[in-house]
Amino acid sequence: MSGPRALAERFGAELAAVDGRPRLCESAAEALAVARELCAGSRVVLDDHPDIADLAAGLDVVDDAWDADVGVTGAAAAVADSGTLVLTAGVGTPRGTSLVPPVHVAVVPFGRLVADLGGALELVAAQRPPPSGVQLITGPSRSGDIEMRLVRGVHGPREVHVLLHPE
Repeated sequence: MSGPRALAERFGAELAAVDGRPRLCESAAEALAVARELCAGSRVVLDDHPDIADLAAGLDVVDDAWDADVGVTGAAAAVADSGTLVLTAGVGTPRGTSLVPPVHVAVVPFGRLVADLGGALELVAAQRPPPSGVQLITGPSRSGDIEMRLVRGVHGPREVHVLLHPE
């Protein structure tokens, strides 16, 4: 597998296999427009992330993830081999944005796609200052420990949308 588009297609296939909702966009502007559509009519909590800096206009933005219907984040990396988002927590990027609302939307440029977890961990290790936490998110939350039945959304969002775009 080589090239950003091939990594994006692989990521999308792996995410879709676990009921995530990937979308390959043609530009950052298209990715933000799709994010706005996904957020329309909802209370939204946004990370302070450069990839979504222009998203707030026209949305019903709330400060507390517990008051939100949709949480929107960027990502430190996206792992093509597993369809996994790698999010780092720190000032402006709390863990709750992706975990608390029932819908999580991530906007990810192709430049943050890596083939495997090792590549993602290299990107995280290079962050300065180092993050206070790291989340690995592979699709919607699932739990099978409630009467041996698969239940979505118990420990996180029921829907995960990842909008991938060239930089």
